[in-house]
Amino acid sequence: MQMKLPIQLVTSVTVNDIVQRTVDSGHYSLAESVIPTLSPSMDIQVPYNMERIWWLLNNKNSKQIAERMQEFEETGSTELPSAIHAKMKTHIGTFRADDEAVKETIRHCWEENCYQICPHTATAVAYHYSEEKKSTKGN
Repeated sequence: MQMKLPIQLVTSVTVNDIVQRTVDSGHYSLAESVIPTLSPSMDIQVPYNMERIWWLLNNKNSKQIAERMQEFEETGSTELPSAIHAKMKTHIGTFRADDEAVKETIRHCWEENCYQICPHTATAVAYHYSEEKKSTKGN
């Protein structure tokens, strides 16, 4: 964002997917419940870094972000301004890995590399394997 590097960040999430839902829709809201997964550290409702990301995407305008966070704290939801949402969609991709994908990724990584990864790491590595499959199918 600030360095103007030609990269896109990808957030890998579990079924507790507030980040993915926000990137997709611009609507930041609590789910009805947290669903236990194989990646318990990712079983959250409020990711700690969202406020910081919005602030960066909004040219460090603290006032507008504070208003959004206040509304979220009071109601459990807020709508991102369209400019922030558009930038978020440009700079952040998302990937969702359910428990089956996590198990398959752990197995695949072990078979391919003889390397044991934890379920949290597998959530991100699942994205890598999905992209690898896409590029293999395209060739």
